[in-house]
Amino acid sequence: RPQITGTYTDTGSGIDARKVQLLLDGADVTALAVVSDSFFTFKPAADLPAGRHAVTLVLRDAAGNETRR
Repeated sequence: RPQITGTYTDTGSGIDARKVQLLLDGADVTALAVVSDSFFTFKPAADLPAGRHAVTLVLRDAAGNETRR
């Protein structure tokens, strides 16, 4: 099982940690992740099938701007 982690910053209004969303292969796994205003970490409960997987992070700052990566 991979440990999926990332960091982020916003020098403007700051990241709203309550509005961070983490998707694994399109499924919302935010509730299973540790999320703060500067990082996230997630470890799946089970092994992932072999092959490529997509992780999408949706961030919103305190001003309401959204970024997807």
